[in-house]
Order: sequence, then structure tokens, then C-alpha cells
Amino acid sequence: MSWIQKLYDTYENCRSEVGIPGTDERRITLLPIAHSTQNAQIEVVINGYGEFLRARALDKGEVVTIIPVTEDSATRGNGIVPHPLCDKLQYVAGDYTIYVEKKIAKTTTTRT
Repeated sequence: MSWIQKLYDTYENCRSEVGIPGTDERRITLLPIAHSTQNAQIEVVINGYGEFLRARALDKGEVVTIIPVTEDSATRGNGIVPHPLCDKLQYVAGDYTIYVEKKIAKTTTTRT
């Protein structure tokens, strides 16, 4: 059996643990396939038509957010490849540089 098969089998055996947040520093969250984590400061809720419903600032304990990623967005080094649904404002706002000076721009992640 190859190491890739063993890795796959291990993940499959732990499927019931996928997405369950860790309870302490020693227990980390097992991520779903094609997902990563990002710290978010704002949660934005939209409906199925893309219409804004509400937004709220996240508390310190809520900032780590599981987000879907593509192969390209997960490994973006210096390229501009946005994540499909959640990303830093500078990647998803085409007019970002018009409103924010590059020197003082802070990155803000939103989740939908």
C-alpha cells in the first residue's frame, strides 16, 4: 500500500471529525478537502441572489474561518488568484487601490 493510499484511508477513517473546531491548543480542526483557514474580521451574509443581508464584526474567538479554496488560490505565492467565496478585500475589490493607500492598507478578510 502506498503512502498516499494510507493518507487517504486515514482521512476517510476520521471523516466524522472533519470541520469540528479544536477545543484546545493540542486539537486542531481537520479541514474538509479543498478548504483552508483564514482570519476574518467581518462576516457578511448574502442571500442566494447575491443581495446583502447583514454584516457584523467578529469577536476574537471567532476569527479563524474555514474557507473553500481552489488549487491555484490555495498556493498563490505572489499571483492575484482570489479564493472562490471568501478573501481579503484587496483581492475581491477591483477598485481597492482607488480608496486605500498602499502604505497604510490593512488587509481585511470577509466571509459570506
